[in-house]
Amino acid sequence: IMVTKSKNLMTSWLTDESDEVLNELENLHENFSEDVNPSFSILITKWDDLDRSFMEKVLRQVQELFNWQKKQIAKYGTQNNGSTEYEIDLLLEKEVVKNDQDGSRSKRIGIIQKNIKEAIIEKEEEAVKSSEDINSSFKFLQRTIVVLLIILMVMGSIIAIATIRSIVRPIRQLKNILLEMGHGVLPQQKIPERSDEIGEMSNALESLVNGLKSTSNFAREIGEGNFKSNFNPMSEEDILGNSLILMRDNLESASEEDKKRSWLSEGLAKFGELLRANSNDLEKLTKNLLNELVEYLGANQGCIFVLDGEDDTEPYLDLKACYAWDRFKYYEEKVTYGDGLVGQVWQEEATIYITDIPDNYIKITSGLGEAEPRAVLLVPMLVNGKVFGVVELASFNEFTKVQIEFVEKLAESTGMTISNVKINEKTRLLLEQSQRTSEQMRVQEEELRQNQEEMLATQEEIQRSLQEHQEKLEEAERENLLLKKELHDLKSGH
Repeated sequence: IMVTKSKNLMTSWLTDESDEVLNELENLHENFSEDVNPSFSILITKWDDLDRSFMEKVLRQVQELFNWQKKQIAKYGTQNNGSTEYEIDLLLEKEVVKNDQDGSRSKRIGIIQKNIKEAIIEKEEEAVKSSEDINSSFKFLQRTIVVLLIILMVMGSIIAIATIRSIVRPIRQLKNILLEMGHGVLPQQKIPERSDEIGEMSNALESLVNGLKSTSNFAREIGEGNFKSNFNPMSEEDILGNSLILMRDNLESASEEDKKRSWLSEGLAKFGELLRANSNDLEKLTKNLLNELVEYLGANQGCIFVLDGEDDTEPYLDLKACYAWDRFKYYEEKVTYGDGLVGQVWQEEATIYITDIPDNYIKITSGLGEAEPRAVLLVPMLVNGKVFGVVELASFNEFTKVQIEFVEKLAESTGMTISNVKINEKTRLLLEQSQRTSEQMRVQEEELRQNQEEMLATQEEIQRSLQEHQEKLEEAERENLLLKKELHDLKSGH
């Protein structure tokens, strides 16, 4: 069709040189080069060698024809006027294909069409033969399929019965296990192993049962307080197992907090009793307190400084108690305000905890030698904004937060006790002074009483003497009067 159409288009163009005809002819050439020729080249690769060689020759003939047409279009398309009828006929006669099968020079386009028709006829015959072969094979296949279908039905029935038996029995067993698990019972029997899907279900169910047993044992260990029990959840998506691990961690944390609070409460109660038992003797109080505190904390050394000299212009901290202490050149019995770490705690009224110990600050001495501690804790005995003393502790082990909190609370209680001891001491001194003053006043009063009694006795003696003297005077006066009267009488009688 394309060869015939190209001839007609070529004739029309040579006659009237229409651009529309020329465009259609060029599109035909382009369609052959870009679509038809490549499609045929792919198709004939599946043919036998003779047919493929024949078709390749036909394609070359068509390509040569279209190339000749392109050359004529390029040649005569540049002329200004149309070609003569003689030239047109001559061109049409020259539409030839060179080098055909017998080597002669064919002169007609019909040779190409003839070759194409021969190829079509041959392929149609091959198609008919292939169709007959296919029909024969299809009939044989139908008979074979019927026979195979009958065989498959029989075998399928046998296999279905066996399969049903092999499936139903384990499924029933799995159902019974699931029913038991639905009542909270974990089965003990072993599930038979299989390599099919039911086996996978059985393995998954057995894994679930084992996981639930492990989870149950883990929950029992948690209930008994064993928070160190090992447990691995069945997977990252195991909600129950991961929840139990979270509960274990929370309970362990809560248990640790309870232990810390219990340790703190028991320690404060213990040392509170110690403070009450020694509230009348400051020396005994600080010594017993320090010994018990070092042992209770597991420390190695310690000392207690107590505020003294409050009545002086420069108060100081006096070392009242030591426990295995060796401070080398820093060792002093009295610490002034702001002097060293102890004085700094006094000045800042705050706890100091250091783990980077200065060189030669403290060395812990034992029978094996000397070593620097890893931690030093200094806590002020702060009561109502006033420091009554400082507790200093050193240890090879670092102090925990709860230990530091315990020492701070104990220091506050100790400060209150020391404050009360000092108040009681002052009261006792004032009482003694008052008693001495009272005794002195009583002695003086007794002396005054005695003096008063003596003065009264003297006064009475004096009064009595005066009275006697008065009586004597009165007697003398009376005698004098009598004498005067007698003298008068004597004078008158004379």
